[in-house]
Amino acid sequence: MWLSIIVSLALIYILTWVYKRHRALNVLQSLGYSVPPVNFFCGNLLELVKCSNGGLDTQTKWMTDFAQGFGTKGRILGWYRGPSPVIYSTNPEFLKEVFIKQSDTFIDRPMLDRSDNIPHLIMLKGHHWKRVRSILTPTFSSAKMKKMASIMVDAIDILSQVVTKHAVNKTEANFYNLYQGLTLDVIGQCGLAMKVNCQLDENDELLVMVKKTLKQQFDVTAIIASFFPELEGILSWMYRGGRKKTNDVIISWCDDILKKRRKMGHPPGEKPIDSLQLMMDAAAGDPKKLSDEEITANAFVFILAGYETTATSLAFTTYLIAAHPEVQEKLIAEIDALIPEGGKSQLELEKLTETILDMPYLNQVFNESLRMYPPIPLHFGRWADTDKVICGKVVPKGTAVMIPTWYIHHDPDLWPDPWKFDPERFSPESRNSIKEMSFVPFGEGPRKCIGSRFANLEAKLALVLLLRKFTFKLGPNITHPIKFRNKGISLGPQNDEILLVPELRNK
Repeated sequence: MWLSIIVSLALIYILTWVYKRHRALNVLQSLGYSVPPVNFFCGNLLELVKCSNGGLDTQTKWMTDFAQGFGTKGRILGWYRGPSPVIYSTNPEFLKEVFIKQSDTFIDRPMLDRSDNIPHLIMLKGHHWKRVRSILTPTFSSAKMKKMASIMVDAIDILSQVVTKHAVNKTEANFYNLYQGLTLDVIGQCGLAMKVNCQLDENDELLVMVKKTLKQQFDVTAIIASFFPELEGILSWMYRGGRKKTNDVIISWCDDILKKRRKMGHPPGEKPIDSLQLMMDAAAGDPKKLSDEEITANAFVFILAGYETTATSLAFTTYLIAAHPEVQEKLIAEIDALIPEGGKSQLELEKLTETILDMPYLNQVFNESLRMYPPIPLHFGRWADTDKVICGKVVPKGTAVMIPTWYIHHDPDLWPDPWKFDPERFSPESRNSIKEMSFVPFGEGPRKCIGSRFANLEAKLALVLLLRKFTFKLGPNITHPIKFRNKGISLGPQNDEILLVPELRNK
């Protein structure tokens, strides 16, 4: 009798699950969206996951073969992350409505792995996100960035010493690794006021921890939970290894630093301007503003985000400069004309940062590099918290609307000859021809990357100070054109190598 009841209940559950899954996987088609062939258990996500370069070719294939025309040169496509509906679009008016004009409706990010429950800016939702973002925004103001310039310059000086050794010995160097050391040195000091040694010590504690957590950017459990959302809580409870375990280690480490800072005060000397201190100042006397858990969580995400994406942008930009000597020559001429040899007083550094951020050809080169090799390559998204009609298209509640970054940055309708490295696309004369929402390396709207200004300054300082001393050529062992892959969240070169030969300039 009991066996019959159990079997009957199991059968009812299975039939109900099949019915709900079938309905879920037909939501977008019923609203007129074109959708690639759907797997009943995985939706379309498995095709992205199995793609050899992390979904980049799959996204391009979907947008080319299955997307419908939508407005002038725009396209739109539906697909499913497990049973959850997703919309890709390149239509600028549609994307502006979602990411900017109606951002209160589309305020949350559609996270693939929601099981971490770490209260940092990327994970937070709704009014909780708005509160924390408003508190943290002053941390990345232009004035604060200028004060951090001396930390960046000191770290770049160490990198210059390492590069000099390769130039003197005429040996190629893996600039992907070198830039990772640089960016982690900078974020360690700008984020936590810690003297780290990531550029000269491969066994530096922070470097080892961060590389380990970013080696595998998604656990298999996160993918399975996306296929079957009803298992997410169980899988998170059962499995806390891999990336999650390393995340816990870094968060615990950040928490220890916060507790020591509270107990002992800031390091000797002038009060630091690191983001940890700025968050502590914001929370001073009012723990409702920012809890210790939120401070620790955002220190953690600043480390990871500030490390990987900036290093990636720098490595690919330097590769492109090395591969195009005429661009390198023109950029060096601009640097020599606008950036004099100077000291490191605060006034001189502030003037240096202002000049660097306004250098027209440097901006063109860096933007074109970000277009070709966006550091977050696959997509940026927002979640619909209610049913909406946008530009005549019904967007059901619970749908993720995403910018297909890789496709939109390489769409020949938007960027003629998209695999040609051409900084003139971003020249003052050509800028007006760039369609809105077609260049989105850091996302768009109120939830655009809060650290983009910081990353922009660090990368441009590094490029200018290195090119004032060196020229770069492709190394004998580099694959050209470079091979790349989406590592899960960020872009990276195959085998994590960008091999270049630096040469000392004859001034």
